[in-house]
Amino acid sequence: GKFCNNIVVHDMQIYDCFSDGIHIRFANNVHCYSNFISNCQHEGIFWTCVVNGLAEANKIAGITSDCMRCDNCVTFLVKNNYFYSYTGNNNSQAPKGWQNGIQVADAGASKGYDASNKPLSTKDGEITGNTFANTGEKAVWLDSTGKGYDNVYIHDNTFINVNVFTNSGHSVSVNITAINASVPTYQNTTGAIIPTKENSELIFSSIFNILNTEFVDNATTKQTAEDFNYQIQETEQGKVAGGIKIVGFNSLIKIENQTYISSPDDVIVKTSIIKNPSLEAWNGGIQSIDKDVNITFKNGTVNATLTAKVQWYNMKRTSSGEEIKKYKTSEYIFTDTYSPAPEVLKQPANITGIIYQYPTYFTLKVPSNGLTKICYEYSGKKSEHTLLVGSKNVTSNGTKLTEYSELEYWKGDLRQQADWVQIPGKLKQNKLNVTAYTPYKEVKVTYFKIIKKEVKEDPIAWWFKPSIGLLVILFFYLKREWDEFRRT
Repeated sequence: GKFCNNIVVHDMQIYDCFSDGIHIRFANNVHCYSNFISNCQHEGIFWTCVVNGLAEANKIAGITSDCMRCDNCVTFLVKNNYFYSYTGNNNSQAPKGWQNGIQVADAGASKGYDASNKPLSTKDGEITGNTFANTGEKAVWLDSTGKGYDNVYIHDNTFINVNVFTNSGHSVSVNITAINASVPTYQNTTGAIIPTKENSELIFSSIFNILNTEFVDNATTKQTAEDFNYQIQETEQGKVAGGIKIVGFNSLIKIENQTYISSPDDVIVKTSIIKNPSLEAWNGGIQSIDKDVNITFKNGTVNATLTAKVQWYNMKRTSSGEEIKKYKTSEYIFTDTYSPAPEVLKQPANITGIIYQYPTYFTLKVPSNGLTKICYEYSGKKSEHTLLVGSKNVTSNGTKLTEYSELEYWKGDLRQQADWVQIPGKLKQNKLNVTAYTPYKEVKVTYFKIIKKEVKEDPIAWWFKPSIGLLVILFFYLKREWDEFRRT
């Protein structure tokens, strides 16, 4: 029955502690914000009987149990947090993917904690503006003990690779007063190496970076050789000195640690051809140089070949003493290789959708191979199915790179199930608009394979009618026997 007051926990990095990250019980006026919590194997943040609590801007990677849990809390607000999964290897055999995003309930004893009856019941909570990404089990586990609750309002959250959850109610207002406290400096007296926040982040799945990235739809870039700071060292060959160097790639993307480009034309090379400096005393000159660059891919290596056709001349003196130019043509070849080379991304040349028309509704989908996103629109309603999300980056040599991460994410108005969109009524194709996106282009899907599906009525079993006849015969037989019995 004794409550503490004014608890503020913020800007912490808590990981690998194999218990609760933050556990607050029986408290008024609690504020937890801007904490980074990972791999705690019980609750990331655990509130029990908290009154007037606010949790915001926390990033919690859960494992085995919940990212956050609110037991028997009153007037609490959970907003603008990221809840996702810890997928690293430092799990001490704790099961991965068993955790929930947030659990809200009335609870009794909890694994060694205060086993007495809680003095409060869950009332007036709001969960909004949070991102639930790959949380394992449930994004939200409301009323997990089945004891009931009063006004827990869940709305306007983002759900990625996890089932959407909303719950009606009304908003609550919390009154958090920040308190100032001196923070002691941690002194490491053991000589142990304390891992940094950045070290810990590296072991997460790519979802951590996805959540903090500005996404792009198109990976096409248009860099030139002049964008790269590289000076070619010419090699002397006959009348010229020259060289070729693969300095980068346009439209470079990375998917699951494999790099791709849209075509061999995306290879960026620098070339140089000059008169051979060693021929200063040469009694002749160069009339013209024609350059041709050829790019080939073979066995994971890109080969760049510079062919220089040089028309040159020597000065000759005729019998009359006149100097004339005697022309000749020579060919010189310079090469460079790059390995391992990006692959050329296979993109669908033609996209055909499929539609199943049932008596009262139809379903449709577009094959997703090579696509980043599919946009469905029907009769003014839209839905987007995101398969890959890309973020811009730059390699160490200045090549612009788009890094893609796989994602299974739906948003929009149309009902969806797995890869399919389901729409009530008969298909009216003039109301249908589908656009598919690759990393480099968008394609209007205009052709659909339409398959009619009839819902068959359950047939009468072969034995049904004979059985009816047998029952009728049995009825009259028994009736006759009964009448005979009554007469006797």
